[in-house]
Amino acid sequence: MGTLSEPKVTMKGRLDTPLFCRYTLKPLREESTMKKHIMHTALLGAAALTASLACSAPNATEQLFKKRCAMCHKLPVPESFSQKAWDDQVDRMAKRAGISPEQVTQIKSLRK
Repeated sequence: MGTLSEPKVTMKGRLDTPLFCRYTLKPLREESTMKKHIMHTALLGAAALTASLACSAPNATEQLFKKRCAMCHKLPVPESFSQKAWDDQVDRMAKRAGISPEQVTQIKSLRK
């Protein structure tokens, strides 16, 4: 690991601390290199935020499933059924819940 040097006070009264790359712990000497590292960190943060928002927002099929199936009973876990059992269960429940054929196809796709 690299060693950190003591901060120095400049004539302008601000601290001049050497900057280090968080990944390599090598000193960043050029302003363009610092800007690249700042942009890289900002882009990674934006990508992580976008991914987390995409994962947390339920899609229309999941909303349909939760709205229609939870009206009468606890939501089943699609992965706990085989594909055939899931399809049969959805077909049986669709008749009771009055779900359209298009909606049945969407709900069946949750297991795939």
